[in-house]
Amino acid sequence: MDRLRSDLLELIDRLKGLEIHSPFVDAYLQDTAFTRKEIYRREVLTPIKLLEVILNSKVEKRHPLGKVAIVVPKNALGIPMAKAVAASHLMGNETILRLPRQLSRAEPIYRNLLGESLKGIEFAPPTQSAKDFLIQCLKAPDIQAIVVYGDEVWIDEYYPLAQQTQTKFILKDRATIR
Repeated sequence: MDRLRSDLLELIDRLKGLEIHSPFVDAYLQDTAFTRKEIYRREVLTPIKLLEVILNSKVEKRHPLGKVAIVVPKNALGIPMAKAVAASHLMGNETILRLPRQLSRAEPIYRNLLGESLKGIEFAPPTQSAKDFLIQCLKAPDIQAIVVYGDEVWIDEYYPLAQQTQTKFILKDRATIR
């Protein structure tokens, strides 16, 4: 648990090192319609606060699930990273993450930031679609849970396969577990 906590501390330190004019914010600015100030608040400052809360939470009595797959939305990296990715890592789960292809400039920087901080995190290939990633994960016997940030418009088609494979399927924007 100490190594996992130190990984989160390292991630917090790396995020604190990002300035409003950092290459990450510049890249995210080019990928989205958000302002520099919005990006810095959403993708740097808010995740730091969430990570500090997670870091100070009591998780010693909880047991890891094993392997957890996470799909983050195209309009936000930081909050899902803090809520799902860091929490999964802190619990001792193996974590595989699919970052959005739409953030083509910010994605490699973010992948590097997470990969250097959270030891052992895996990433889906940047060219793999969310649909292909979800189907692959639902069929993988070593993945016990999938966390998806998104809406129910496109996600409902995956529930039957999740039930068939008995994979925990968590839709975060709706807070639904099936």
